[in-house]
Amino acid sequence: MGTRIDREYASGLEFVFHPQVEAIFDCFCDLHDIRLGFYTAGGGELRVGKARSNCRYCHMLQTRLGYRETCIRLDRQRREEAEGLQTNLLSYECHGGMIDAVMPVRLGGRVIGFVMIGQFRTGTSPPASVLHKAKTGRMVGRLLDAYAEAPRFSPEQVRHLLGLFEVLVQFIAERRMIQLKDVLGPLLSRLREHPEEHLSLSTAAAMVGRSATTLSHLFRRTLGKSFRQVRIEMALDKADEYFRNDAGIRVSDVAARLGFDDPLYFSRLYRKYRGIPPGRRIRK
Repeated sequence: MGTRIDREYASGLEFVFHPQVEAIFDCFCDLHDIRLGFYTAGGGELRVGKARSNCRYCHMLQTRLGYRETCIRLDRQRREEAEGLQTNLLSYECHGGMIDAVMPVRLGGRVIGFVMIGQFRTGTSPPASVLHKAKTGRMVGRLLDAYAEAPRFSPEQVRHLLGLFEVLVQFIAERRMIQLKDVLGPLLSRLREHPEEHLSLSTAAAMVGRSATTLSHLFRRTLGKSFRQVRIEMALDKADEYFRNDAGIRVSDVAARLGFDDPLYFSRLYRKYRGIPPGRRIRK
């Protein structure tokens, strides 16, 4: 199972975890001495049982032997494959000889994320290709020691372990113990439907129960624009709608409908964002 990927808080959606999810993850990791975590649909790591880091062997593969990008790519490929399987659970052996598995979490037929389990083995030695990459006998010795530290199960034990894993993920999904909260959706609808309100960032943040700083970061991370930029562009979209539907409408009338007391300020703002004065839009 790959390293942490510091990206995504997907599309303005926040994950809400039932408190028992963390307890389930913690108990599973403690009981089997393995790594289990929840990842967003894009690969962002959000929860890991016992906040467990990669095992020493996997850490060495990624940091000393250059397998980091290979690990990330393989996990991404397997998540994509698992999403298309009717059986849901997909297990595989990675390039380092460790057993990993992934299972989608579906909400209303939509995959909202994945639970991944891994960093255990059935073999007694790392793959020859891994040992070949070690430049010195000392490094080979360290790899062998780290590999031996990783938990080892028989094929039958792996089958039972993955069966239990599948049941737990199904239980979490069926009980809706991981859900999505749409933070930006209702707010964007409000900005689109009432551009004349000129909501401040602090007011908008209070509406969605977030701090102004958090909401500001969410806008930039999700939409690539500031809250103010989005609010202004939605107001100008409404202005364009007025211009299209009424060829005789005056700039001052549009400004007033959109809550601007100063038509000149509205015109300057329009030109800054649209590249032309609003009067030219009317003539078109």
